Amino acid sequence: MTDVLEARRVRVLVLGGGYAGVLATVRMAKRLAGRAEVTLVNDRPDFVQRIRLHQLAVGQRVAAPSLDHLLRKTGATLLVGRATEIDPGDRTVSVATAEGQLSVSYDYLVYALGSGSGAPPIAGIAEHAHHVATEEGARRLASRLGQCREGDHVTVVGAGLTGVELSTEIAEARPDLRVTLLTSGSLGSDLSAAGAAALARAMTALSVTVREHTALASAARTSIRTADGEELDSHVTAWCGGFFPNALARSSGLPTLADGRLALDGHLRSIGAPEIFGAGDGVGLAADEARYVRMGCVTALPLGAAAADNVIATIEGAALEPFGFGFFARCISLGRRRGLIQRVSSDDQPMESVITGRLGAKIKEGVCRFTLAALAMERLFPGTYSWPKRHIPILPGSTSSELAANIG
Repeated sequence: MTDVLEARRVRVLVLGGGYAGVLATVRMAKRLAGRAEVTLVNDRPDFVQRIRLHQLAVGQRVAAPSLDHLLRKTGATLLVGRATEIDPGDRTVSVATAEGQLSVSYDYLVYALGSGSGAPPIAGIAEHAHHVATEEGARRLASRLGQCREGDHVTVVGAGLTGVELSTEIAEARPDLRVTLLTSGSLGSDLSAAGAAALARAMTALSVTVREHTALASAARTSIRTADGEELDSHVTAWCGGFFPNALARSSGLPTLADGRLALDGHLRSIGAPEIFGAGDGVGLAADEARYVRMGCVTALPLGAAAADNVIATIEGAALEPFGFGFFARCISLGRRRGLIQRVSSDDQPMESVITGRLGAKIKEGVCRFTLAALAMERLFPGTYSWPKRHIPILPGSTSSELAANIG
């Protein structure tokens, strides 16, 4: 009798259980059922809704579904641990778990480690400032705000989307506090004239003091100092000056962009390691044409789906599809009762069309709910998630050699 050996299933490893990583895991596990072992590595067992962390920071309840729940009936495996090193030569990843260090082998890897907080070179920020880049950071801020008394000063540094959403959320939830938004630029400089005007009106209505063209020089426990030497009371300081990509790609010796994101070609493959695909905040296409594909949930989901599709195509011997994407709008929450929907072009340039007020808030809330719904829908009907401009490649003809000049 001849023994018939079952062919080894392809091993697919996904690093990072955020929006990009979970969608990629579900999409691949369902569509490769019986042909691949799909494992998701994440440093915690639950899913963090990062687009709602400003709500968590003011004490609101934010759902944190378990990753096991999101992956149920997909066949995917969850490994709770922190990836500490990628060895592209041996195709292994070192993972620190509660039981010890593991070496996990892969045939294909999806790098979906996103971004987090990082202390800028400003004195006192690491010691005295809060952030909302992680669930833990948001909870610490909520605890500190809970200790504040009427009239205490809260300073939010940075007027990007995170700073705007956090400052307005605090102002609405705690009208007894004095909230200041500090920015080295102009409020709403990346919005249209109509969008900037609407944002300014919302700040006025919520009594948020906006200090434009004011850079932060240092932070202390109950004060801050500006670059021009002015000292301001600040019983709570929150740093919202930007996110930093996960450092694992660079520390593992993989090609990265100047800011540390994993450098990808037009098919979302790591340059020099085509068995590694990328998605989410921690990656970037290595070409000037793709600079508008910024960090955020709005890009993470399409990147996760596209990376999954190209892993599947590689396993099946099919042609890979170049990544295409286009923006439609920026959705900004301004507390629970106000919102701002800024219409943008496909390359994220603001247009004059805006939606504000309660309707804007309802649309923003609908978008936030859609993110979790998209993961659930993909689990039930794999391959259904889609996005604008997906079939219009950003880099239709770029090769790895042509992209090398953009690697930092």
